[in-house]
Amino acid sequence: MANFEDFIRQSAQDYKVSYNEEHWKQIEKQLPSDKKGQAKKYWVAGAAIAVVGIAALMWNSTREVQQPQPPVTIPLQTPENAPLKKETPQVEMKAAPAAEIPVESTEVTNKENVTSKPKETTPKEKPSEIIIPEVKEEKPTTSGMAFTFASDRAEGCLYETISFNADISEPVTYRWNFGDGTESTLPQPKHAYAKPGTYTVSLEVTSILSGKSKRELVGEMVTIHPKPYADFDFDVLAPEDFNQNVVFDASEQNYTDVQWLVAGKSFDKERFTLPMNKKGNYPVTIITSNKFGCYDTLTRNVVIDQDYNLMAPNAFTPDNDGLNDVFLPKALESSSLRYDLQIMEAGTGAIVFQGNQDSKGWNGVDRRTGQRAKQGAYAWMVQLYLPSGELEKFQGTLQLLEM
Repeated sequence: MANFEDFIRQSAQDYKVSYNEEHWKQIEKQLPSDKKGQAKKYWVAGAAIAVVGIAALMWNSTREVQQPQPPVTIPLQTPENAPLKKETPQVEMKAAPAAEIPVESTEVTNKENVTSKPKETTPKEKPSEIIIPEVKEEKPTTSGMAFTFASDRAEGCLYETISFNADISEPVTYRWNFGDGTESTLPQPKHAYAKPGTYTVSLEVTSILSGKSKRELVGEMVTIHPKPYADFDFDVLAPEDFNQNVVFDASEQNYTDVQWLVAGKSFDKERFTLPMNKKGNYPVTIITSNKFGCYDTLTRNVVIDQDYNLMAPNAFTPDNDGLNDVFLPKALESSSLRYDLQIMEAGTGAIVFQGNQDSKGWNGVDRRTGQRAKQGAYAWMVQLYLPSGELEKFQGTLQLLEM
């Protein structure tokens, strides 16, 4: 009996009606306990279930009618999301005409149009009839323009100027590309390359009359060769053999030929020695060239601080003490070369001594009086006869001192 009671309770809960134990006890008292009345008991139970079900239906119906209705919002309905239409007497559907979109009638009309009348289309313009001048100007196009252009040479050296020119039969604008990242808009440009290599030159011209462009490459590529590096070293030596010599050297540079220009003289050796006896600044120019015919040049100044004076002393004491009694340039003491020596007063220029290699210098005696010359400043000059037959002059000053 307990299982039956649970069954009735579950049934009542499914219909949302609460189970009342007192009601069930009243029904149970009315059922007989013998087996003969067993069928009657089941009949009564079935009746109870029916009563419970009817009560549940009535309770739901009453709740639905009495429940307050929320505000109605009518969404736009389409054939896919349109809900089943449920009429409720309590709600006034004023928005219903706007919500009922005649979708079905539209579909039927479309179908009739498809079957009864073919769809007419308006022919579109062909894409070829659309003209965009900007696109055509981006890339050169072939036109009827005829022109030729070239450079004045197919090979050149680094930093050497190359000229370009073009022969065109109509007025145009120019755009030269030299192949090294640089351009020019001149009709006849000149260009110098900063790196050796081979370059492709092109010219693009645009007609001023038609606006059409044409681009062509130069017939031959331009080849740029490297240049040699011009530089040299020099060293001023100690005086020797009546000369103050300077050594010039360019043996460390990369060239095939060299030319020097020094003090009006020209030399073509890598290394040579040149006497430079006079004080002053001497510009020295070197010109080097390589196998490509390219050359480089450099000019530097060589400075000689003082005249070469035959290593002559600047003072002497003619007092016959055996020390520094005679004036004679040191370079002439052991020389076998012929020379002339003159001593003059510094103020008047009067000659107080005149001798040669045989006289062995001035002992301080004035040739005019035969007496010792006065203490003071004097000038001297030597004319040296070189083995080459050339005459070279040297001069300086000295002080005659009395001790």
